[in-house]
Amino acid sequence: MRHCLLFVLAALVLVACASPPLPSPLDEQFGMAVQDAVRRQSVMPEVLDPQDAPLGMDGQAVRAGIDRYQKSFDTLPAKVSVFSTGSSTAP
Repeated sequence: MRHCLLFVLAALVLVACASPPLPSPLDEQFGMAVQDAVRRQSVMPEVLDPQDAPLGMDGQAVRAGIDRYQKSFDTLPAKVSVFSTGSSTAP
């Protein structure tokens, strides 16, 4: 029993002294696929900093658009009867 405990302790000491593994080529390029996808889906890929983005609308116009969009959900759409859709009442 004592030899087993000594063996486990020696193994733990050796594992603690082991050097970490060297980075692989995959680790060096980690996250590049996401950055490439964002760059390809951007309208202007060279402008990734929001402060460098071109100005298109002022804050009031954007806020009004957001408010109109949110208010569009306040009223429910009119109900359509599925029984009368596509039927004709011609004599």
